[in-house]
Amino acid sequence: MHAIDLDIGQREFFVLLGPSGSGKTTILRSIAGLEHPDAGVIRIGNDTVFSAAERVFVPPERRSIAMVFQSYAVWPHMNVYENVAFPLREGARRLPADEVGTRVNEVLDLLALTDVAARPVTTLSGGQQQRVALARALALRPKLILMDEPLSNLDFKLQIRLRTEIKDLLRHLNLTAVYVTHNQDEAMEIGDRVAVMNRGKIIQAGSPREIYRYPTDEFVARFIGEMGFLPATVAGRSNGFLVLDTAAGHMRARPAHNGDMTPGSACFFGVRPEDFRLLTADEDAETNVIEGNIIQSRFVGEAMIYSVAVGSAVLGVRTHHSVELAVGERVRLLASPEYCVTVSSTDSSAASFAGADAVARV
Repeated sequence: MHAIDLDIGQREFFVLLGPSGSGKTTILRSIAGLEHPDAGVIRIGNDTVFSAAERVFVPPERRSIAMVFQSYAVWPHMNVYENVAFPLREGARRLPADEVGTRVNEVLDLLALTDVAARPVTTLSGGQQQRVALARALALRPKLILMDEPLSNLDFKLQIRLRTEIKDLLRHLNLTAVYVTHNQDEAMEIGDRVAVMNRGKIIQAGSPREIYRYPTDEFVARFIGEMGFLPATVAGRSNGFLVLDTAAGHMRARPAHNGDMTPGSACFFGVRPEDFRLLTADEDAETNVIEGNIIQSRFVGEAMIYSVAVGSAVLGVRTHHSVELAVGERVRLLASPEYCVTVSSTDSSAASFAGADAVARV
């Protein structure tokens, strides 16, 4: 694992997003105390729960956290009530019996589980079982809730519904959350901030809108949504935009977010499919007009997706479903500079992760 420096704000819903093996679950498990980092410091609020230099390691049960897993992790021999109550009766967080009942009833009501409290947990649907797991976590009243792919085993429509429910619930309770997922749509919808990870590194962190509109490099641009690329070289600057030499001619685009592009730098000119506009035969534009031939079309219900060959590159173009163009047709596309990005090439030599250097404040 490369050195990680994270500062997660109170009541923030922070998402770790990346492909399998990128290191996101290792970070989550390190915060939870289920992994022992090689170096660094982890603090939760004002409490240092791990410090390699000071030889501090607070065990998971003594950290002010709760965790929700992908597999629900409910106890199949217990009913719903007992699943939520058990952690409050046992271990380091043991509570008086009357307080256990108060807390359990409170979270069951909050998550609309009161009517099934006496039912064996194995008779519930997947969505209900995940609610039980969430209720069990919330009953602990943690400072921080950690969620590892909690919706990935549910059907798609249920995932969409629970995304909104979980975020609204945690916001209502003023809880801080760290949420792991490989699902880009899920991350964009629920995250206050998103950290995109690859090969044990955080490549970019920011708001969903910032990451979508201003990707720092090729990996982030390709991983978040769809983006078409033309290989390019920086030629100069004009009115706040970079001027790029491409196979389609001079193009203007927003500077790379990291700001290190200089004349002569190799890069990509990137445009998302929905940011193109088809030009009519008698319509003209001063800049960023791209011509190409349609080589494929796809009807996806609410839209048409066209693949347009521009030299040796292929760009995706998304239009309203009423726009019908034929394969082989020549088209002219306008890519407004404010929606175009300059993207640096991904460093393919980045090392894979092993071990963990962690600095985390949540």
